[in-house]
Amino acid sequence: CRSLFNFAIKRRHMPPYAENPFSVIEIDRIPVEDATPFTDLSPEKERAFLESCDDWQFPIFATLLLTGLRPGELTHLLLPHDVNLKERYIQVRNKPKLGWQVKTRNERRVPLMPELAELLRIHIGDRQTGPVFLRRRFDESIKPELGGLGEAELEAELARRVDGAASETAPITRAKKAALARQVWCNAGAIRTDRIRLGFMMLTKQIGLSGLTAPKLLRHLFATALQDGNVDPLIRMELMGHVAHKGDRSTTPLSMTGHYTHTREHTWRNQFEASMRQRPGIAVLAKRLNSEVRVGT
Repeated sequence: CRSLFNFAIKRRHMPPYAENPFSVIEIDRIPVEDATPFTDLSPEKERAFLESCDDWQFPIFATLLLTGLRPGELTHLLLPHDVNLKERYIQVRNKPKLGWQVKTRNERRVPLMPELAELLRIHIGDRQTGPVFLRRRFDESIKPELGGLGEAELEAELARRVDGAASETAPITRAKKAALARQVWCNAGAIRTDRIRLGFMMLTKQIGLSGLTAPKLLRHLFATALQDGNVDPLIRMELMGHVAHKGDRSTTPLSMTGHYTHTREHTWRNQFEASMRQRPGIAVLAKRLNSEVRVGT
């Protein structure tokens, strides 16, 4: 209900200055007795999941597993600004001029393990622009319709299409503009998030866990690994991209403390790498990289 009211307010279906009644009451303090239990993956199952990936799936799911990105964040990463392989981090940025923003609007930087940075270097190859992860059909010989365009050029293309769709008698609606933005992303070769979900379901079925259907599990596993590695709660909050909403009484003291606390980068990276180093996914990734190096030589 709270989400529905937020949607109505954002779409201006509510009177001006109307409050969301479900943000005023302390709804998050009501016990939830039918919540879906968290399904953990054993080290063996996590290893089997990655080893079941084909060459196209492997960089996608290894990145989700070892960065905690939301699928929508992964599919909207753009070169060259969102991936820095030299300093080893992914920058999750809002892209309002391309019709996409982070769920919480909270931009963040997520460090990369050396093995994952090397995998992404191989995956990206010589590409300098466009989505980091392209749909399966595209390769060096088959390019997307808007392949090779930089972020500014994609923004200009969307603006051109919006102008073309608008008229004096029928101004363009938000829904139409959003549809045009999705079309530009598609023409640039970006993956649809539902394809990631379908791929996830196929892989979990292969390893005998057909009941797992949401790739959000990989984000839960990332957060759990940070917890197991004793990563500072404030660093965990930053890495996950969580943010406290103003005016929401459910805001926790930790969320408020996060606005006033700044983490030194060496502490941030050291704790992150210590938590990721023991993960089975790193061993699988290293094994894959070693095999590719041998083939290349």
